[in-house]
Amino acid sequence: MQKLEKKATEEEIQTTYLVLSNGLKSPMGSDEKATALAYLYTLEGISSWVLQAATKNALKGKAEGLNATFMPSTADFYRYCEKLESDIRYQANRILKSLEKPEINATDQKPPVSSERIEKLQRELEEVLKGIEDE
Repeated sequence: MQKLEKKATEEEIQTTYLVLSNGLKSPMGSDEKATALAYLYTLEGISSWVLQAATKNALKGKAEGLNATFMPSTADFYRYCEKLESDIRYQANRILKSLEKPEINATDQKPPVSSERIEKLQRELEEVLKGIEDE
């Protein structure tokens, strides 16, 4: 979750614009400087990690809701970044909540969470984050 807290720098946003504009087709007649500035304004406040993951997904054609051929509009790319971050937070929170739930045994006592269960859930959380990084 700490990865999501670090906000993207101006340089990272500029890099995203350059990579997307060179890796995907841009609309004919678009003003590159104006589009770059629009990306900078729009993506301010987005997590650095999410920005990188979203950029990779867009270039690989795996960004749901974005065209795999053409460079996304600032609004579309921002919405995709927000959805990606929201999905990651939801999955991570779900795993963390299940860590807090005590296991129930046959005598209806509520023992503390076993170390095996904690390890299993930590592995699941790592797999979720790794899977998203690989996208």
